[in-house]
Amino acid sequence: MRALPGARWKVTCAVCAVLCIARDQCWRLAASTSALSFSCRGAPSGAPRAPRPQRRRPRGRRPKGRQTSAAPNSAAEARRCAPPAPAFIPGLVRPEAIDVGELNASGDLVLVDKTSDLEAVVRWISGGGSALVVDHWRDLERCRAAVLKPLRRSPANAQEAERCRTLKKTLSDRLLGPVADGRIDLQGAPRADFLLTLYGDLFGSGRRFALPSGVLMGLGNAWQYFEGGVRFSFLAPPVLSQPLRPFYGVYAYPHPVTHFEMLIEWLQNCSRLGPQRAPQWALDLGTGCGVVALLLRQIARIPHVVATDISPNAVYGAQEEMKRQDQDIEVVYSDLFEGLGGRRFDVVVFNPPWLPLPKPSASEPPRTVLDLGNFYSPDLFERFFDNLHHVLNPGGRAVVLFSNHATSRGYVDKHPFETALGRGASARSARSKHLQVEKVPCLAFFLGFLICRRNKKV
Repeated sequence: MRALPGARWKVTCAVCAVLCIARDQCWRLAASTSALSFSCRGAPSGAPRAPRPQRRRPRGRRPKGRQTSAAPNSAAEARRCAPPAPAFIPGLVRPEAIDVGELNASGDLVLVDKTSDLEAVVRWISGGGSALVVDHWRDLERCRAAVLKPLRRSPANAQEAERCRTLKKTLSDRLLGPVADGRIDLQGAPRADFLLTLYGDLFGSGRRFALPSGVLMGLGNAWQYFEGGVRFSFLAPPVLSQPLRPFYGVYAYPHPVTHFEMLIEWLQNCSRLGPQRAPQWALDLGTGCGVVALLLRQIARIPHVVATDISPNAVYGAQEEMKRQDQDIEVVYSDLFEGLGGRRFDVVVFNPPWLPLPKPSASEPPRTVLDLGNFYSPDLFERFFDNLHHVLNPGGRAVVLFSNHATSRGYVDKHPFETALGRGASARSARSKHLQVEKVPCLAFFLGFLICRRNKKV
């Protein structure tokens, strides 16, 4: 075997030593002044170990893993200060509860526990039957993952994407979990205190009922967001003194925020135009948990802000949020512009859902307004652009936040803005008399927004 030159030998030894150190902590490295030399012998079991050198910590800094009363954990503090779930509120929208007794009498129900054959359960659900998990929460998670596993592949076109999405909901609705006494009646299940708010009239009646697995997971996630709070960097103290606590049925995931940052930049540019042109009235259309309405009031400093939503759950949640944040923002129920009573605004901000409403199957229950918080209806943008000029003051602007998520995922072949704005020569001509498109989003990017301005003279 030919010996390596001195320089190459040293480099080779250095690489080997680094790999050895990463693999076993007992390897030791020694350096000399003339050349690098390595000791690759593990320390004997009885040999004393050299003390580790102590790193000096800069004053005023504490280790990451420790928390003290002077620097409390914000998430833990938010949970400690979280208000309890409201008592039963009639009129809110809730997923339909399933009577276990009636379902069991039909013969279409099997019970699932940790001893059940998972493949047999998947075949039963795929064949049209229902399954009720009766033991542990992880059994429900395990069955749900197995049932939906064949649908994880990427769709080839919009039709296949729509079919997979509808089938995913259908199969998920056939996997059930029991509910009793205001909680998910499974060991290890997450807290879902909104059950009392939504289904309080059913508890104590002696009926056994269940909810689909997707609904139970949604209730658990919603309570975690409410209890722990949702934080947006642009609404952090001192802008708001506490986090947002969204109600069930409202999309409230705090990422991404790029479209909000774009809106803030645009609003700040508008405020630099002078006090004569500063907007006085703003409308947050489809407010959800109230993020945009709070942004318009606290960051843009618009004195009069109105927030609307089509979901009673979102309206109730936003009203309670404004009370907690001590904000004088009006929240009203409205399907687009129908509930505004003819009022006009200088700024209208519309942050619609990014995905189209799935088409229900024949065996699926009808869609509710809860779905409209996550999906847009087929005629939503046509109705919005056709009636926008009725609520805009002359010279007022409307900002529509959106993305190309639906087209990139294959749910639609054409961006809904292109479909709505390009619909019919007569509709375009009538709309152009009132509105002027100032900026069209670049649809090649994930996020963007569209700005419409109402003409001062018609």
